[in-house]
Amino acid sequence: MRPARFSLAALAVVSAVACIPAAAQSGNQHIDINPYDSNGADPGGQILTGFYDFDTEAFVEDTFRFSEPLEIIQPGFHGISAPGFFATGDFTLLPSADVSFDVPAVSAPLSQTPSTLFYWDGLDDNNDGDFLDDVDFAAPPAGHSLEVRLSTFVNMTVTGESTDQPGFVLDQTNADGGIHKHVSFLVRGDNGNAPDDGFYLLPFRLHQAGLESSDPFFLLYNGKYERDANDDIIFDGILPRTDGDAQTAAEAWLDALFAAGLPGDYNASGQVEQGDLDLVLQNWGVDTDTAGVPAGWVNDLPDGQIEQTELDGVLQNWGSTAAPNFTGGIVPEPGSALAGALFLAILQIRRR
Repeated sequence: MRPARFSLAALAVVSAVACIPAAAQSGNQHIDINPYDSNGADPGGQILTGFYDFDTEAFVEDTFRFSEPLEIIQPGFHGISAPGFFATGDFTLLPSADVSFDVPAVSAPLSQTPSTLFYWDGLDDNNDGDFLDDVDFAAPPAGHSLEVRLSTFVNMTVTGESTDQPGFVLDQTNADGGIHKHVSFLVRGDNGNAPDDGFYLLPFRLHQAGLESSDPFFLLYNGKYERDANDDIIFDGILPRTDGDAQTAAEAWLDALFAAGLPGDYNASGQVEQGDLDLVLQNWGVDTDTAGVPAGWVNDLPDGQIEQTELDGVLQNWGSTAAPNFTGGIVPEPGSALAGALFLAILQIRRR
């Protein structure tokens, strides 16, 4: 993480902006993305993104995910003019220069197929109260799109393309390198219908001449509404947050996915354990190029067949919760629990 320089005066100014951390959103409050030069007072670095956390009264650096609710604007589309883009004082970019964006088509670790838009329906498929097991961001529903709009004449739309899509100039920074700009983000359904309930994930990247462009970061839009017995929406707004709700699960899943990957931690649980071994055994021999990535497989997406390489990833890092420390391709002597699991694994593989 690169160091950044911030003044108390800058923090006071930022504090006046209605931006709060993703995990504490309520009412009509929103996040402002704070872009800044990684070199601080010495221009010429990379654009990084963060936000000011009012709960901890601290600036959170290198933030890659920002969450917002979708409001019902019209029957055929839902949207919101957040997050905004805000930089002032030491939260600064280069002065008097255009800030633009594009929507990159990203793939790993989200997908094997590059896309400019991802979607998850936000459903508890097993009705067990555990949404985390069901998170699966994939292609958006047919006919759906997400528009980024500055005005009637300045806008762009993505539908899940496999190539980067150009955006437009958001605004020009002032003489101090500051900026404060909001655009609209609109999700449209198929043929004028309302967009499907669920979560829409938009990759985003900022540019300014003289700085290295930002790495892709992600805007997560919650379009999951409370409905009555007739499937009519009865609450349009931010639903109360709980530890196990769909948005919490989506955020936790993404945070784990984009964290530094732990080899062998195929379900991104933070530890290499039985669940990872089960994924390998249950999908032994699957050709992921044709059959796709198996359900539940998150971290270290396989390329080709699920076979010895993936099994070695589990064995070499069994029990690890941090970066593994092992030499070459030597498989360590398994403990008794792992030895028993391996015996069952061999039986299962032979039966197949």
